[in-house]
Amino acid sequence: MKNPSFALAGLLVASPFAGAATLQISNATTSPGGSVYNINDYGAVDWAIWKRAAANPGSGYEVPSESKSGATAISNLTNVGGGTAGFRASVSSYPDWDFSFTGGTAASSGTITDANGIFHPDTGSAGKGMGLTVTLPTTGTYVISLFVAGYNTTTSLTASLIGASNGVNTSFTPNFPDDYDNNPATNNPKDMALFQITATADNAGDAVTLQMINTALSNPGTPGNPIDGNGHVMISAVAVQLIPEPSTAAVALLSTGFLALRRRRILS
Repeated sequence: MKNPSFALAGLLVASPFAGAATLQISNATTSPGGSVYNINDYGAVDWAIWKRAAANPGSGYEVPSESKSGATAISNLTNVGGGTAGFRASVSSYPDWDFSFTGGTAASSGTITDANGIFHPDTGSAGKGMGLTVTLPTTGTYVISLFVAGYNTTTSLTASLIGASNGVNTSFTPNFPDDYDNNPATNNPKDMALFQITATADNAGDAVTLQMINTALSNPGTPGNPIDGNGHVMISAVAVQLIPEPSTAAVALLSTGFLALRRRRILS
């Protein structure tokens, strides 16, 4: 099982004296697949996973296939950019996202392999993609982990939160799944990436809005040699974690140390 210790690495601990809302998106961490991610390690507050057996646009695809029982922070998926109604899933060259879980809504525990994710039916169209909201239960600092995949596209991830400047990240540019071995007859997993959004709300119950969209085909081909134009980006899973604040004792110890240092400086 994959060691999830990197999930919160490098993130600042929330301050008990935090003020205005904040929002930041990490660079995409690409994943080679082949590992099982324990989604509970990323989503003590809430988590959701999307896997569908059929590819054609359908209603109900926006609802998670499995989610944390009793949690309500993560919304269903929504289409961004209008156009064709419904949602699509990959059932041929799917991403290799594998998740173990406990405390699910449909099952108490289990493993979901090849979580193929959901994407907009209008493939190859700029400005089309998927969105969702994550409601922050308190004014603490949260990390939202967004597990995505894509096919022949450049992408833009936008995060917005009341009182904070919008965050935009365009570092994920998935190519063709078959480019791994240059064999068109082989369906290899789609390129995958993990984004992490750090957010602090001004008010309990404020929501972070996330939109993951196509901006252009990453390889549009040349005249007389067209390339598959079905570029798309999908969301496979989302998880929400609260960064613990320093304990009262730790804050008091920090304050005592600061005062002692200040006193020494005055006396010297």
